[in-house]
Amino acid sequence: MNKENKIKHLSNILSGIFSSLEGVKNQSKQIIKSKIETNLKNLDFVCREEFEEIKEMIIKQREQNVSLEEKIKTLEKKIKKK
Repeated sequence: MNKENKIKHLSNILSGIFSSLEGVKNQSKQIIKSKIETNLKNLDFVCREEFEEIKEMIIKQREQNVSLEEKIKTLEKKIKKK
């Protein structure tokens, strides 16, 4: 084998090694991501959509409470006048 063929052969081997390492890296990322997602689900966190939905409901209820408080005050004033 001449020097040029040896370099080409070595280059091919190194290329294969780097490709394998890239595959291992990607597979490791997927495994870690999967484990993290599983652990987060076990902690009963809510997703962003659920949080925003509940937040809107709370805001609406607070507004309704303010309105009801005003109505109660008005009724109380009417009762006191009688």
